[in-house]
Amino acid sequence: MQRFLKIGSEKIPLTGCGPTADGSTSDQQILTSCLLFENKLRLFWHHPCLRGCELIHKTMKKILLMMAMVVAGMGLHAQEVEWGVKGGLTYNMTDLGLKSAVNTSGEVFSGERSNNGWHLGLAVRDEFTKNFYVQLDGLYNQSKFTLSGTDANGNPIQTELMQQSIQTNLTPGIKMFHFLRVQVGLNGNIWLDDAYADTFGRFELGYQLGVGVDLGPLTFDIGYNASFKDNRGDWNGIPLSQNRGELLMSVGILL
Repeated sequence: MQRFLKIGSEKIPLTGCGPTADGSTSDQQILTSCLLFENKLRLFWHHPCLRGCELIHKTMKKILLMMAMVVAGMGLHAQEVEWGVKGGLTYNMTDLGLKSAVNTSGEVFSGERSNNGWHLGLAVRDEFTKNFYVQLDGLYNQSKFTLSGTDANGNPIQTELMQQSIQTNLTPGIKMFHFLRVQVGLNGNIWLDDAYADTFGRFELGYQLGVGVDLGPLTFDIGYNASFKDNRGDWNGIPLSQNRGELLMSVGILL
């Protein structure tokens, strides 16, 4: 019988729930794992914390759909797939390369300050062996910049440029001593804020370097994300160059 994974109004067929190549995992075991994942996703989807913010709710729906499709189609040893939630602080280390610039309104901007933010989302980890795994993260990530200067009359002014993105990390890793992890992989961002996307582009691909510690179901991670190249653009007539860098400090739980 065909089963579906339902998130909101979307249905995803569990096409990946078949036996493994060596026959070590039965259809029933894999189907049970997928159904457990479905039940946990529903609990997370209807959590009261997500009901108060429309932007987070819509963003998390996209992340849930993406993560569900990956898990449903893995076709690997499903009993070894761990999933959970993670979140924490984002330390914004991006340099906008702002030099003294005058926009069309006569405002002069000569300073910038990176502001820290936060991130929240899901994580799926498949442990191929005792020492090797691949982890997929789907996060909502937010931080901002404060640009300072003076208006046409010489009065001090400040304005903000937001960084809001759906961030995905695909990171193979090595586990040592049963609890210490080192991982390197790809980092992708889809920028949600139109002003930021119009300046630097809607999508950006980069890399992630990270270390982590597992203490039972709890996970503690520090990851550094950076882009492969600098991006340039104009924001409100101000030329900017983006050299993206951020440090994510996360706490999570994997089941």
